[in-house]
Amino acid sequence: MPIKPNVSLGTGEREIALEIYRQKYENFRHFDKLRWQSPGIGLATGSAVLALARESDGLPAWWALLIFGGFSILIFFVMFRIRKGLEKNRDALDTVARIIGDESVPETTPRFGASWWFAQFMLVLGAISLVIALVRFVIGPVA
Repeated sequence: MPIKPNVSLGTGEREIALEIYRQKYENFRHFDKLRWQSPGIGLATGSAVLALARESDGLPAWWALLIFGGFSILIFFVMFRIRKGLEKNRDALDTVARIIGDESVPETTPRFGASWWFAQFMLVLGAISLVIALVRFVIGPVA
């Protein structure tokens, strides 16, 4: 089914609009992939640090928890930024799509979708890790 433009475009203008559309759509897909890869990277890195602390006598547990908590909170902010970039890119994609006649631009997930809840989980996990790290630093290891 050919795409029917909503606006009368010249051949050159249509090609430019199609190229912008392709790039915006590729950005949309890239941001969506990043949104789901970032928690895995953060959890894998944090888990490696915790495993290293458990096997090593030189790295205190509070230090490992501090690093893990920092990574978790960093991932929360990365997911937030990616979501904002995804929404902004989707709006631009929708504008260009309407010009070339495409009415099927995918929606971003709802505000309280799975990625939002996962980002909140990363924030809570990071905050709890930082609190435990602080307690273990101040009080010392619990016997």
